[in-house]
Order: sequence, then C-alpha cells, then structure tokens
Amino acid sequence: APREARRDLQTISAHCSHKYNQKRKESAVKKRRERELDPPKKEKAKSHSHRFLLLGIVFSIICAAFLVYLAVTQIRGAEYYFPRSDDIIRTETVYGERGRIFDRNGKLLVGNAENYNLIFEYGAMADKRIDVNKALIECLQALKTTNNEDKRTEDYFPLIGTYPDMSFKNEVGDSESNIAYYYQKFLEKHKFKKDISASKLCEYFVNKYKLWNDTFSDSAITELIRIYYDMERINFGYYQHYTIAEGLDPSNPDEMALITAINEKSIEGTNFIKQTSRTYPYDTYAAHILGRIGKISAENVDKYEDYPLNALVGISGCEAAFEEYLRGTDGKKISVYDKEGNLVKEYYDPAPVVGKDVYLTIDIDLQIAAEDSLKEEIEAFNYSEAGAATFINPNNGEILVSASYPTFSQNQFSGIEYYASLASDENMPLLNRALQGSYAPGSVYKVGAALAALDLILDEQPAQR
Repeated sequence: APREARRDLQTISAHCSHKYNQKRKESAVKKRRERELDPPKKEKAKSHSHRFLLLGIVFSIICAAFLVYLAVTQIRGAEYYFPRSDDIIRTETVYGERGRIFDRNGKLLVGNAENYNLIFEYGAMADKRIDVNKALIECLQALKTTNNEDKRTEDYFPLIGTYPDMSFKNEVGDSESNIAYYYQKFLEKHKFKKDISASKLCEYFVNKYKLWNDTFSDSAITELIRIYYDMERINFGYYQHYTIAEGLDPSNPDEMALITAINEKSIEGTNFIKQTSRTYPYDTYAAHILGRIGKISAENVDKYEDYPLNALVGISGCEAAFEEYLRGTDGKKISVYDKEGNLVKEYYDPAPVVGKDVYLTIDIDLQIAAEDSLKEEIEAFNYSEAGAATFINPNNGEILVSASYPTFSQNQFSGIEYYASLASDENMPLLNRALQGSYAPGSVYKVGAALAALDLILDEQPAQR
C-alpha cells in the first residue's frame, strides 16, 4: 500500500510539472507575439519624445514669428497694416529710373533729367460723371492757354473730324499700324462688329459717359471721346492712371505756368508725378548709335507683355539693344491720409528699382573728331551729300567710332515739327549709314597691290625704313 501510494504521488507530481511547463511555454509564446505586435515601452517612449520635440519646435517657430510681427507692428504702428476705416488710401505709380549709358572712358552719353507728368487718377476723381467730364475739359483748356498742347500724351485715336461728323483714319485699314492694332483690341474687348460705323462708335461713348450736347460743345465732346477711348485702351482704373500731359519741365516758363494753373484750380482727379526723361550731353554726336526710347509699337506688344501699355522702351540703337539692362522697374507709393486730409503714413509696396548702367566701347572724343572731319570733307566736295566712317580696334574688334552724316539732335527729337523735318529730308538723316547703308565693297586686290608696292619701295630705299 505505501509503495502504491508513493507511485500515485509521483504520477501526480509529474502531471503537475508537465502542466506547469506547458503553461510557461504558452506564456512565453504569448509574450513574444505581443512584443512583435506592440513595441516595448521604451521604444514607445522614445517615439513619443520625438513627436513632442517636433511639436515643440513648430510651436517655438510660430511664437517667434508672432513676436517679430508684434515688434514690427509696435515700431511702425498698427495703421501700417490695418488702416482705419475712415482713412483715405492713395496709390501712386513711381517710375523706376532708366539706366544711364557711358562711353569706354566713363563719360556720360545718355542721362536722366527729372520732369513731371500730369495724370488723372481714378481714386481721386469726382463721384458724378458730369464733374469728371468738366475736370477733363478744364485740363485741356489749361494746356491750350499755356501753349502746352504739344505736351499732350500720344494716343491712338482711330477717328478724325469733329463730333458728330467723324470718320475713320486711314491708319485703321493698315494692319501694321499701332492705331489699327489697338482698335482691333478695342473691338474684341467690347465684342463690337468689325464693320461698326464711326457714328455708332461715337454714340457708344456719348451714352456711356453722358456727353450731352446741352452741356458740352461739339469740339469738347470730340476731345472727351478721344480721352475715354484712350482710357479704355489702357484699362484706366484704380491701379492704372491716365496721363494727360508728359515731360513737363519746371524750368520752362510755359510748362511751369501749366503746373501752376492746374494746382491753383485744384481740379479733382489731377495730380503731378515725377518722371525722368532722357538727356544727351553731346546732342548730335553718336545720335545714331545711342538710339531713342518711345511707346510700345503694335508689332512689339507681345515682346513687352510684362510692361504697362504706356511704358517707354528702347526702340532703336543701344536703347533697344540693351533694354533688358537699362529698364527700371516701377513701384507703388502708398499714402494714407486721415479724414482731415493729414498724411498719416507713406511707404512703397513694392519699391521702384533703378535700371543698370551700360558702358560702350565707343570713345566719344574720337567720335566727335570723326564726325566733325566727316562733315567737313562732305561739305568741301560736291560729289556727295552723305557718308559714314567706322574705326575698329584691330587687336580685339572693338568699335571705337561709328559715324553717320547727316545727323540730328537727340534733345529736339521729340518735337513734332523737328521730327517732321527730319522725316521729309531727302538726305535721310535718320538713316544710320554706318550700319544700315548698302555700299559696293572696295577691291581687296588693291590692298595687296599697295602692300607689295610699299614693300618694294622700302627694299629699294633701306635708309628710309
């Protein structure tokens, strides 16, 4: 009996041990699977710490930016960012000054001089259309009484005559003219038929802008139609002013009289803004090389698509060749006034950028000597009325002189009468003969023969070498 009891006890003990080991194995397998499915606590803690660090960095950056913003606002004033509702904000275009042109020795060939443009601003004009029309007529009358009608900005008006008897200009039928190009754009913008009559076109402006005969004379209505056509051409509005007259020089008595007259009358909507015009210290010398600036022509509109429609660009000579360097970038001047009209804040957004200066290989002293000599030789002989001369540095190919005769005055070029006289001159002073002239080439053989003869002479007379 004791032996059997001991055997039963061993059996029970072995069974319990087996059960215990089996449970340990199952527990170990379960824990291993849990570790595979769920990272250890240390790894979790490490992952969470990285997230908290990232969130802390982002939060710190936001706080720093906010503190900088508060500091700038404190210094500049809250009105800089948040103008009061009763403030008046005035936006004015500030032209980026064009770069200058120098010769190889740093002598100024083309510079800039400050002058003024008379402009009409959308944000400053009267509320009623009748008052706007009267303001524009007053400006035109001031131009006339001060002898400054030639300073009126160039337009591309397609009509000729006096209202109501107006007809289309011949240029409208010329697809290559600026007038035809902008007129086509006008028709497309308003979805007008291409065969619209001149009278229907006038009727559109008369009705839209309230140009009634009982208020204005026929000649006044004609001028207002011309102005409103040009305003629509340039998309006149809050961000685009209309230039009535340009290039007004305060040192000129007549032009100063216009500035004074406009200011004394306090015509609503008008303002004078600074502009720069090109100056030419050497006037007629190197005129063909330097070129000139002007309005964007119809064939070049796509080329200057990022320019304002009333921008001045280089259209010939170095002004055109180096346009990308000489061009300045316009800015905006923001002026904030309180309800009493006092200036509260003034800043630029964006600021204007001045164009880059350009240096040529031309030597202006040699250029002057060459042009004077060319003129004397041509005038001394009767076999020619024009000519050209070019000096090239044989060592590197640099152009030192490029002269063409007859020449013209750069400083008088913008005058209508002066330009007309140049265009009608049979000697064609506007033609750059040094670059655009077509001439039969000289005999290359004669150069070789001359060198051989010279060498022969030197051989026979060694003492003269």
